[in-house]
Amino acid sequence: YFRHGDLLGQVPDRVDVAYRLEMNEWNHEKRLQLHVQDLRPVELLVLRPSKDLGRLAAEYAEHLPGFLRFLVSGIGARHSESSDLLSYLLFESAYISRLIELGEEDGERNWPRVEAFLAP
Repeated sequence: YFRHGDLLGQVPDRVDVAYRLEMNEWNHEKRLQLHVQDLRPVELLVLRPSKDLGRLAAEYAEHLPGFLRFLVSGIGARHSESSDLLSYLLFESAYISRLIELGEEDGERNWPRVEAFLAP
């Protein structure tokens, strides 16, 4: 007796799934049926910023509009060890330019890893 749940222990954590959907009608009831055609393991390459984006954002906090600066300081995000909230709120051009520079620097530094990952 075989159940699909029995396969879960054998499936990798990340998979690419090829499937097709089929509409079945029986006894005046419509049901959507999923037909899995292929499962393939997926390899990931994770690149993280070389600098803490919250701390980087804290350097640009004075560029926030007045109300946001008041709100952020009221909840203590400007003075916390890692100002992650600021990194989500701060869309000031100097900060965004610095993020782009950091991304380019990190991309260049990690290019050998990216190249190896993309190689056939």
